[in-house]
Amino acid sequence: MSLSSSSTSFEKLEQARASIKSQCRRSDFSELMAFKCPPTKLIEMLSLVLILLETQPRKESLPNDQIYEWLEIVKRLNNSDLIDSITKMDTISKDTLDKAKIFINRHPDAFNENSLGKCSLSIAYLLVSWSLALINHVESTQN
Repeated sequence: MSLSSSSTSFEKLEQARASIKSQCRRSDFSELMAFKCPPTKLIEMLSLVLILLETQPRKESLPNDQIYEWLEIVKRLNNSDLIDSITKMDTISKDTLDKAKIFINRHPDAFNENSLGKCSLSIAYLLVSWSLALINHVESTQN
């Protein structure tokens, strides 16, 4: 399920968000993909992790003080096939989401509301590493 290459970046984001909303029926997912503003809730933070998995080179080493800008992430989505990666959120159980809440509550610096959507890369990479383990766990329990 790929998006048309003739679509604008904004249209691709809207299509991806619409696709996810149609698949995720729980109320917890109602604001899953708020692309127009920085993530402010747990579920949006998890979606940010999945976007980071798609847009950030995995072996790239960056200083801990570098900041990831939400708008820069949105710009990078132009060449990504969002649907296949982000719809993995649809497979995560309530139990797994509860574990996610515990994890993020233990790492309150993951999102600083005073930073207007800036996310420390060191925290983002921590979340990415954990998210990979989460996705692998979910996929292994479904096979």
